[in-house]
Amino acid sequence: MEIENCDLSRQNNRDKFCYLFFVTWFFRFIRVRGLLILISKDRKVSEPEIILMKRIGKALGLEKDFCDNAIREILNNKHILTEPPKFSTNELAKKFIKDGLTLADSDNEIHALEEAWLKSTAEKNGIDVEWFLREVENAAGRRREHDAHLEVDGLPVEYSSRPSGSLRSPKFS
Repeated sequence: MEIENCDLSRQNNRDKFCYLFFVTWFFRFIRVRGLLILISKDRKVSEPEIILMKRIGKALGLEKDFCDNAIREILNNKHILTEPPKFSTNELAKKFIKDGLTLADSDNEIHALEEAWLKSTAEKNGIDVEWFLREVENAAGRRREHDAHLEVDGLPVEYSSRPSGSLRSPKFS
């Protein structure tokens, strides 16, 4: 269904629209939540990690205030589930892991807890451990600038207006 051709006055189409809107936001939030969990693993959030997280949030179309608050509160958020994310495809999981390694290495050290969590993410998504270890080695062998390419830069982000009174922005749990 094309959202532009959807008659939102009809209940069935409005429900489909809301579902599509939610799924789009849901996957963006899974990605950001996962990267926030990652940067909290070493119990410190460095300036390079903050810069990259804000850039990732912007690339995914998230509001600046939301990103600022989430970054600021991640170390003290006792309610966020820290299990690794499960993605719909291996390709999305690999892109997440590559960005995660770039983010983890942005302070010039991939902490053991960050690496272990990303490895768990790879395993949960059925990604070969050898591929993961090669990516860790590649990430450690290169130091990236804050404006370097991230996998999230190439992800399509769809923006659409929503019917009034429908979904609110999802919150981290």
